[in-house]
Amino acid sequence: MFDVDPNSFRDPRLNIQYSLDVTGSKDDQNCQLLGSEDDGKAALCYKFTAKCKGVKVCWAAPPEFNPHVYIPSKEKLERPREEEWSPSRLVFEKTFGLYVSLLREGCTAGTLPSASTPLPHEGDDDPCLKETHQTSSQAAQSHEPVDPNPNPVNQELAVSEETSTDEDSSLSEALLNYRPKRDRRGPPCGGKFVMRVHPDSGASYVWDSKDPSNAGHYIIRNLHGFDVAYLKALLKSDEEVIREREEKAEKAGYGPLAPCQYVGEPRQTREFCVYWHRDKAGKLRRGELSGTVKCPSTFTSYVPYDLQKHPKTALITAGAHIHPPPRRTKTPPIFIDFLNSLLFDLDWRVADATPRRLSTDLQFTTRLRHILNQNDSQITPTLASLHPSFSNLDHIGTYIKQVRILKFPFGTNWEGAQKLKEIHDKTLPSDQQYIRLVKEYPFDGSTDSFRIILCMFPQQSDLLRLAKWLVCDTSFKRVKGWKEFGIELWESNSERSMSVCRAFITSESAEAHRKLFEELDAIVKVDTAHPLRFHYMDGEGWQVITMDEHKGQALGFGLYLSDVAQDARRATLTTSLTLFRHLSAYEHLAYIWRLCVTHYRRRILGIAPSLPQDVVNAMHSLASPHVLQNFDELLLVIRGGGKKAIDWLEDKITGSPFALPGIYRPKSKIPLDHWLAANYTTNGIEQKHADLNRDGKALSLLSGIMLGFQYDARSLQAQTITATFLMFPRHKEATVSARMQLAIRRQGNAEKKRALNATKTGVSPQKKKARTTGKGKSASQPGGSQGTQRPKATALSTAPPTAPVEPFANLSLDGAQPIAQASTSTSPAAPASLPASSSKAITAMPSQEADETQYAYKIPAPPPGYEVVVFFAPKQPTPNHNPGFRPQGDGAHFS
Repeated sequence: MFDVDPNSFRDPRLNIQYSLDVTGSKDDQNCQLLGSEDDGKAALCYKFTAKCKGVKVCWAAPPEFNPHVYIPSKEKLERPREEEWSPSRLVFEKTFGLYVSLLREGCTAGTLPSASTPLPHEGDDDPCLKETHQTSSQAAQSHEPVDPNPNPVNQELAVSEETSTDEDSSLSEALLNYRPKRDRRGPPCGGKFVMRVHPDSGASYVWDSKDPSNAGHYIIRNLHGFDVAYLKALLKSDEEVIREREEKAEKAGYGPLAPCQYVGEPRQTREFCVYWHRDKAGKLRRGELSGTVKCPSTFTSYVPYDLQKHPKTALITAGAHIHPPPRRTKTPPIFIDFLNSLLFDLDWRVADATPRRLSTDLQFTTRLRHILNQNDSQITPTLASLHPSFSNLDHIGTYIKQVRILKFPFGTNWEGAQKLKEIHDKTLPSDQQYIRLVKEYPFDGSTDSFRIILCMFPQQSDLLRLAKWLVCDTSFKRVKGWKEFGIELWESNSERSMSVCRAFITSESAEAHRKLFEELDAIVKVDTAHPLRFHYMDGEGWQVITMDEHKGQALGFGLYLSDVAQDARRATLTTSLTLFRHLSAYEHLAYIWRLCVTHYRRRILGIAPSLPQDVVNAMHSLASPHVLQNFDELLLVIRGGGKKAIDWLEDKITGSPFALPGIYRPKSKIPLDHWLAANYTTNGIEQKHADLNRDGKALSLLSGIMLGFQYDARSLQAQTITATFLMFPRHKEATVSARMQLAIRRQGNAEKKRALNATKTGVSPQKKKARTTGKGKSASQPGGSQGTQRPKATALSTAPPTAPVEPFANLSLDGAQPIAQASTSTSPAAPASLPASSSKAITAMPSQEADETQYAYKIPAPPPGYEVVVFFAPKQPTPNHNPGFRPQGDGAHFS
């Protein structure tokens, strides 16, 4: 007897876990069990009859199972093959599983376009593999067939191939080609897996005998944790060893000879057992759920017509079940309703909902806690607390997918974004319009196209129009298949970094970025009634924009600026606009574009290990807001650094003509005060990307848009509150001095961390970057290659204007005994212990600009075993005097 809710009736028979076969139903049946207590009359009911369909069993199942009549809902079911997992069983199962996996997967190297690439580098140290590589290479050069057994080590491989019978080969071929119909893997290469043992180390390898010396063919070197003797017997069809191992496992209740206890429900589409067995002929086959245990158990259900008068149903079962009880894989409808209700309440977040994300979603778990009445529990509930079937994550994923389809019939990508824009345009007020553009554009002269989705609030348009210094960057991790372009600025009134634009694009080409800035300008004009203004053309507006070195992004912005200068409608706003109409895109960038110093230095560090240190120093020296008197000499030093250095410089000058003016201000047209006031890194927008990535990565497009919507809305709300009530984000206000103090503190912590790592490893950061020649020795070290020394290094030292530098106040050789007092016009005399040829001229070239004194010193190469140490001493030392730096290279040390 089951109590039911008359207002929300759910038939209890739908909760039965057994698979039922309906045998009949009748109307207007009287049931005395459900009769009224008042008058004792039987209830008029609907009668439903069914019988148990039993279970599907494997062909290796035992002939009989223990019968059962009733399983309480909380009683523990016996796990199939519940023998104790002893160490011997675990090793056996792993070894047998590896063998079966090799047979099922096969070697798919035959599907590769080419298999002539050598094996990976990790096998080069193996003399067995090395000899095979050499033999294959020599045969390829001589156009002769490769001997598969070039040395005695391969004899085992040959014997294994020769002793294999046709019957074994046919079995292997059948197993290799045994794949599900929906499997889209390529066909196997046709080789047979064999085992070899290294003659010296005794290490075992599993090879694909087709062509083990070519890439793509399987080779398994790590056989730790496996029964190598049993695996070898399986690969060589050694019946005696196989029988010994498997009969021993059968006695313990496991292995391919043991009866299979696995059962499946008839309502499921599963066709195969999860285990492999040996048939009567001894052949290894995967279990197939081909048998069915007929069950005599029957079910009869009575449901009253008048549930208000008879709020109960009756379920009568007859006969015992002669099969194992089914697993609780069927979810009762009431729990499905609970789950669907929770999923629909997630709204747009269901677009990227997964079982794991649901378990960490505060709203979801709070409602689940309320449903389960676990408000006082400290343990976060899970869906499995509702019903055991929800412990299967794939099962939950099925319901999530169903709700997602109902919630977003147009999908969660491009079409879904188009539909979302239509909904927002109709339902949201104008000040909350966020998705401003969802459009596809064709490439000029091509059938391909690119897509742009531009998102920003009207309030962000005001910030963008009034901005002076901006930062741009693109993120690639947050939304699958899309690049996320963003613009950030520092809002001084609220003392916070603000994201003012977010765009999702499918192309990083210059054409795509050109169109992106055009559409952005149009949206700002609609929101503010004014177009974007640029200081160098309009006398107000954007002064400097900082980006990374992406050519498509920079060139696209330059092309947009060129279009702005050509726009006749804007010429009425600015009389000087006609002066810029003749400029190219790169020439426009010279007036406003600046390269992120962090990206610039990161690119240098990428090639620094293969370059001399003086070349690396010269590259770093180019990043300067002031005129470098030795600029041409720095370029010569870089050009003398080899092919990589030359390519790097040519890319900055010709390949990306905007790069050098973007890092060296004298080559640009940006005023010095604008340059110094602008952001010199893109850290601000990258921090924005990092904040958003905390909400999730690899999201769908729809979730990416809505998360950006919420993030930007919170930022604008906080900015408005700060501007209205002077309530800042932190107790400590983000003044310029406070931000500088924080930056210095972070830099100091980074230096401490590097020093600590150097202490642990015993190698200083400078040593790691130093150029090495010969067998790991620097050119300045004893025994290093002196013949590879480059021309003398040129280094730049800048001293504070309050502490002018006197060059060469003290020069010592080997860092110990003074040997000379030198000025810029004299040369140090050589000590008696050194040859006269070691005395070389040292020159300095002072220059004056912006109250700064700069000196470029040409340091001579020291003799073997010595190093040059140059001390720069201020005439009037001050407490804040910076002692300088100590880069290392070609034996010269500066401090």
